Amino acid sequence: MNSLKVAISEFVEGSKSGVWFLVDELDRCRPDYAISYLETIKHIFDVKGAVFLLAADRQQLENSAKTAFGPDLDFEEYYRKFIHREIKLPSLSDYGYKKLALKYASYYLEGEGTRICFMKHDGVERISEMIAVLKLTPRQIQDVYRVLGHIFETSEQNKGRLLSHLATGSIAMAALKIGEPRIFHLLGKQELEPKDAINYLRSIFGDNYVDWWFTLLFTGGGLKVGEDEKGEEVFEKVGLSYMVDSIRQFSRGWGHSYSSSFILIHEKIEQIAQWS
Repeated sequence: MNSLKVAISEFVEGSKSGVWFLVDELDRCRPDYAISYLETIKHIFDVKGAVFLLAADRQQLENSAKTAFGPDLDFEEYYRKFIHREIKLPSLSDYGYKKLALKYASYYLEGEGTRICFMKHDGVERISEMIAVLKLTPRQIQDVYRVLGHIFETSEQNKGRLLSHLATGSIAMAALKIGEPRIFHLLGKQELEPKDAINYLRSIFGDNYVDWWFTLLFTGGGLKVGEDEKGEEVFEKVGLSYMVDSIRQFSRGWGHSYSSSFILIHEKIEQIAQWS
């Protein structure tokens, strides 16, 4: 260790601007390893001109420290031993989500030119909107795109021919699988009560497009509805009577199997989720 420290010191001294060590995902390591790593940086690599930049989840580091030293640890004092300056990165903006969505679309949906996508390219906009309202992390967004890449892969002759509601429903379910698995499973098993659905939609969309999304969930067979219960009755219960005339139009957007579309999408995604 002493020889290593001397070697690093000589290396840093030979650099006019110092040396930066970039450390990512430390918070994802085993708690004991993460803490050991911090201790090593502090005591072994404490070399003038050497700067360590850590990209990590602060809360997760705190959990790791308390796992190692006990729940009564004064984390603020412990943390201050290692971190001299801290910058909290802002959450992704709507623009940031769209930019990331476009980048991942080429990589996952089209395999950078090696994969044919069943969905029209403008569907990427719907993907970015869905992952934005669910506040997914970049890593979760990657998982969503990985699932969609498999779902939407097709032949050249079917490129861009996927029915609009099947595309949107698949996007929604892939995002819910990662961000809201409880809602994902309820929709896939037709166990989501209409009133619970409207309340959930309002919690993520506010007052925007709630009636549109509810109609999509209903016509795609994702809601729990009685055998003899008519669409008019369901929409009246949730205060969306004015959307009744749109039911037939929405149903056409799903194709022939619209009444069980969410079940089929759920099965497909669950199958893909098992792939390593």
